[in-house]
Amino acid sequence: PGMWFPSPTAAADAVRGTGTGDAPGEGGTPAAEGPARPPPLARIAFLHIPKTAGTSLTEVLARRWGRVWIVAESTELDAPAAAGTLLGVDLVAGHFYAHQLDLPALRGFAPVTVLRDPLDRLVSSWRFARACAEAGEPLTPAMLYASRVGFAEYAFSGIAAADRHAQLYILGVAPEGPAETAPLGGLLRRALRRLEGMRAVGVTEALPAFLDRLFAEAGAGAPPPLPRLLG
Repeated sequence: PGMWFPSPTAAADAVRGTGTGDAPGEGGTPAAEGPARPPPLARIAFLHIPKTAGTSLTEVLARRWGRVWIVAESTELDAPAAAGTLLGVDLVAGHFYAHQLDLPALRGFAPVTVLRDPLDRLVSSWRFARACAEAGEPLTPAMLYASRVGFAEYAFSGIAAADRHAQLYILGVAPEGPAETAPLGGLLRRALRRLEGMRAVGVTEALPAFLDRLFAEAGAGAPPPLPRLLG
């Protein structure tokens, strides 16, 4: 309960780069016939969707996969130096787009992500913006607006569209983008195919069980406790 592990064949293909369709490995060669077992979790690419407790999860993963690259902006993965950086990394985690999992330098990484109930995630984002405003931290225009209005007004505003559909945009946007002008139905179909190509998909509401499974697959025993809970 609370997590989704795609079929062994899909998971193995996602790491080997042999899948078909819009999932990671697009355009590769067909997988070998017969039941496929996912390769060991030697290297992980954690697609961190904001406000899903991804920072806490990354802290725990880094205790096992110790050579870490935290990606702050998606453009970092597209930079010429990224391939060289990834050679010395066991865990790449951060804010990027699912289509970037197709990058050749990431083909040896097992892709994982965590989803959250969309309403809970949006409430958390709104609260985060207000907390940042109270602390005097820099704000984006959307965060500034969120800090000045109630949740209902923010949730249904135009400026909150990217936040409201963040999980759909991050998972479903095509390389040519932008997500804001793409039909939601197409984004949803691509997002579902991306999720099917993941090695593992967890949910914020059941992170301990998700970590237990990942550490067990890596033969690493029990994971350390999560450092904090998400508000």
